Amino acid sequence: MVEHHVANVNVASSNLASRSILKTTHIYNVGFNKKIEAFAELCILAMSMFLAAFFCLKVLCIPKGASMAINKINEIEQEIYEER
Repeated sequence: MVEHHVANVNVASSNLASRSILKTTHIYNVGFNKKIEAFAELCILAMSMFLAAFFCLKVLCIPKGASMAINKINEIEQEIYEER
């Protein structure tokens, strides 16, 4: 028979580091479904943060002149299409 050790919360709550350790080790005491759910949520969070960083970097790296050039190209294409 396996005995589970439960930390004394009153002693652990007096120290901030020990409280954070108790919170982080909680994932080991839950079932497999909860682990998969937490992993999926973290993956979604990581993907959304990557996309946000990518678009912010895109806005910073592409100068306004490039977007103005793209708009000018679209205007010229429309003029060529209207002449036909």
